[in-house]
Amino acid sequence: MRDWYDAPLIEDILAEQMALMPNGPIGVLYPAMEVSDSMPKEVADLVSTYMAGKVPTFEFANTMEALRFKQMQKQATPTPEP
Repeated sequence: MRDWYDAPLIEDILAEQMALMPNGPIGVLYPAMEVSDSMPKEVADLVSTYMAGKVPTFEFANTMEALRFKQMQKQATPTPEP
């Protein structure tokens, strides 16, 4: 009921939100990322670089698509038997 009658300052609201959600509201929704052995090293490196803020989103998406296409081609190409 306190929220109905008091008018807190924006600084107080933001401080309370930061205490309750230190990673922000979106941080609550994102699950922890796990890297598996099946993920190519290039993809894991790209994700790490993107998460560090060193790659813009559009470039990340384009590079990720190129890596996916490369992986699909590799899987579609039959390996010659000895």
